Amino acid sequence: MKHCWIAISFFFLSACGGGGGGDSNDETSVIRNSSLQTVSISSLVSSVSSSASLALQSSNSIQSSRSSSYTRQTSTSSSTSISISSSLSSNNGFVFFQDPSVKEAVRIQLNLSPNSDITPLQMESLTQLTLENPTSLVGLETAINLVRLDASNSADSMTDLELSPIQNLTKIENLYMTKFNLGDLSNIQKLTAIDYLDLSQSSFTNLNAISAFTELVTLSLTNTNTSSLPSGFSNLLKLNRLYLSENPLTNAGITPIHGLPIRRLIISYTEINDISFLSSKSQLDYLSITGSPVYDLSPLITSGLGLNETLYANYSCVHLGKYSTNSSYITQLENRGVNVFNDYQNEGLYGDEDKPCTNLLNNLQTMSSATYSSTDLQINWSFNNTNNQSLTCEIFADLQGQQPRTPLAIINNCHLTNQHTLATVFTNAPISIDVWNGYGSHKLFSSTVSNTTPVTAYLHSYDWGQTVVKNDSKLIPNKNALLRLHILNSTTIAAPDIQVVASLNAINTPLTVQKPSQLLSTKNFNSLTQSYNAVIDKSLMQPGLSIVVTIGNQTKTITPQWGVANKLNITLVPIKITTSTGMIPDHNSIKNAFLEAWPLSEINLQNRTAFTSTADSADDMENVLYEISELQTLDGDNSHYYGFFSDDVYDLLDFNDFGGIAFRPGTTGIGSDRDPNFSIMLHELGHSFSLQHINCGGPTDFDSRFPYNTNSMGSLGINLNLTSLRLPNSYRDMMSYCSPEFVSDYSYEKAQDYLEENPSKAFRVVNSQKISANIERNWFISGSISSDQSITLRRLLPINRQSSPQKSGQYQVLITDTQGKIYSQYFDAKELDHPAAKTEKFFSVFMPYTDIAKLEIYQGTTKIFTQAESTSLTSANQQLQKNTRTVLVTRSHQEVCLDWDNTNYDSATLIFHQEQLQSTLFMDTRDDHSCVDFDQPGKDIQWQILLRKNLSVDEFWQND
Repeated sequence: MKHCWIAISFFFLSACGGGGGGDSNDETSVIRNSSLQTVSISSLVSSVSSSASLALQSSNSIQSSRSSSYTRQTSTSSSTSISISSSLSSNNGFVFFQDPSVKEAVRIQLNLSPNSDITPLQMESLTQLTLENPTSLVGLETAINLVRLDASNSADSMTDLELSPIQNLTKIENLYMTKFNLGDLSNIQKLTAIDYLDLSQSSFTNLNAISAFTELVTLSLTNTNTSSLPSGFSNLLKLNRLYLSENPLTNAGITPIHGLPIRRLIISYTEINDISFLSSKSQLDYLSITGSPVYDLSPLITSGLGLNETLYANYSCVHLGKYSTNSSYITQLENRGVNVFNDYQNEGLYGDEDKPCTNLLNNLQTMSSATYSSTDLQINWSFNNTNNQSLTCEIFADLQGQQPRTPLAIINNCHLTNQHTLATVFTNAPISIDVWNGYGSHKLFSSTVSNTTPVTAYLHSYDWGQTVVKNDSKLIPNKNALLRLHILNSTTIAAPDIQVVASLNAINTPLTVQKPSQLLSTKNFNSLTQSYNAVIDKSLMQPGLSIVVTIGNQTKTITPQWGVANKLNITLVPIKITTSTGMIPDHNSIKNAFLEAWPLSEINLQNRTAFTSTADSADDMENVLYEISELQTLDGDNSHYYGFFSDDVYDLLDFNDFGGIAFRPGTTGIGSDRDPNFSIMLHELGHSFSLQHINCGGPTDFDSRFPYNTNSMGSLGINLNLTSLRLPNSYRDMMSYCSPEFVSDYSYEKAQDYLEENPSKAFRVVNSQKISANIERNWFISGSISSDQSITLRRLLPINRQSSPQKSGQYQVLITDTQGKIYSQYFDAKELDHPAAKTEKFFSVFMPYTDIAKLEIYQGTTKIFTQAESTSLTSANQQLQKNTRTVLVTRSHQEVCLDWDNTNYDSATLIFHQEQLQSTLFMDTRDDHSCVDFDQPGKDIQWQILLRKNLSVDEFWQND
């Protein structure tokens, strides 16, 4: 076997420099404005030499003169002057720093040698300083000319930081204190020159001290558990940029800022729902209400928000569905050049935890009545407590055991009228009115029906059976359906013969009808034996179909409503965990299970080569899901990916409480191969279709909007063969943890709406994924975000893939290359099928391919992750260039193994290439001898090996 090697190495140098700051607290830019200072080795050596000389020649005179000078300059605080003088004298006249990291940061900023002491005179020359994870600011009291101080804490938890050492640094204009327990802010109340203050993620006793900062222009209180702003904020007349996200603020809590000249405002993930105070803000140029319960955008129409300015309204209560009032407001804003980002919504819910939006029609009252004639239906109504809301009414007939779906009629501005007449095929069926306002609120009312019972048999109502049984379904084309005709009579009689004809494209097809033995005076909804039933073949189930029913001398025409012929493409992945590999079930069985449960007309399946997971404990199932999602990206396949792990894993790794897991919504899920009825797989794909859990069996999160008793499916279902009903009280919803399970109309229709908006994508098109100068090269970066917003960086892999930059997102990744150039990309994290507040989120993003010196991640305006490449790694990589035994791929009959040098690298990834095919076999294994099952035949096989340490990746290619 011949081995041909190509080695490609990437080395990332670190840069010394200043920190961040500046007016960046918005969702479009988090890059602070201070310049980055890069210090060369030669200049640093020169600086060290001169600084050491200065210290030797002048230390005595500096000690005596500066000590008395500092006593005079800080005479307003005798305790401070004493501590400065004593710290200088006890430290031989040099400044004493309680925290060595602060001293080192000052040395770097002043270009001093690593071991040199620092004099007060040198401290006086300090105008800006960036600190990482300081534990004490003692020593900074001597930096009397400090203008900018940036302190951040990257630890997992908040740390204490006393502010008294900086209480007299009255020249400070920019102050950043993020993720600290700051205690009493009165220690900084003298710093009245501050015009930029960032206290993000910090805690403090109160905010009253800030009321004295009359020069304040920008204030960030992001994620500080602030529930209200002090009344003194009303006097901060220069304050126009406020960043208040992730706080329990309500409308009343922000009253003090109503009169300020607001230009930029972030109130994301708060409890503020009223932005009417912004209607007069002519200077407003940026607003984020993402994750908050704001429901009315009309105040922005009279605000100054305009050309090239920004509105973020994702995951809010801004209703964009039926009868939306806000849609017209968004159109007006976009027409005048506003960049509106509202792509992500969960109708009726807001925030990360999917809290329910307030129903603005809770107090609405109505009286209504309905009267049938032989051909028509007349409805009368009146409303109380409309609260001046414009209303739209939907008319429904016979909603027994079902949710409203497609109405018989829609009456716009029904608050201005009180009557409507429509033609109908129903007779004496119950009538309901579903009343909507323009903000997503609705309320369902029942009408009093005046019956006029015909003398002869009559069509009371009808319904359709395709998974769910109801009369107002959006039917799936190209899929068999059952039509039930509920024909009643005033007295019990033998069931007469009727005629049912399907008409499509001017062709009439008589249908075979199974009739009941007798007609009754009341409908039996939960029976197949007391209705006229006709199975309609999928060839006839097409838009344009009409059904003509003839009962004696009566003729009724039924015109069905149609949905989309949804297709689902799934790539099935056998997952190897430890020594066991999951088995792929029979394809036909999977297809039948999905056609029975979900609104689909077609299922396409393909098997993938087995993937070896790094899971080795019972806590690793989320990691396995992440691996399959990463695999999907590396494969370049946009179809749904579903991985099967072996039932043996339950014993090997104690997965006793685990059946499956998926992203919600998404295209990736995993589950056990011990799933004879495919209930796990159907449940997990339900999450992929955006569905939450139903509260039966104790899920930790659930959909509070489920309209039925959660111990019941609530609606009527039917099997795939259309021969057996699924009774509401005999089954539980598929998305619960109870059994036996089937799909309610509530879950079915939510999945149908999602699939129509987000159709399943095709399997990957086979084309060359080999490295080529003609294919765009990017970094593939992935990771997880815990509930406390800490980041775990998972993958950093070069990939040849066309990227599609995201124009907005809750998070932003920044990479700085070795030349100081910064690249950025927005992203949103994927949620698991559990509440975001209790579990991790996953993210992946493409970044431009460049040498990486530093990688940072921000949530909104707050930096939550940073990682820099170490300079020591560069020399190690240079040594590796000389090492010809770094990697070796060997292949036997049904196995391929990778041997690699794990003394200089942390992990290895192996990717198979053959002509147009590419397949990742394992990712970031730490085992220096890693093997995986592999039996791919053929020629021209190449192996791509990626070895990683920190932010460094070396790439090797081997011919098979």
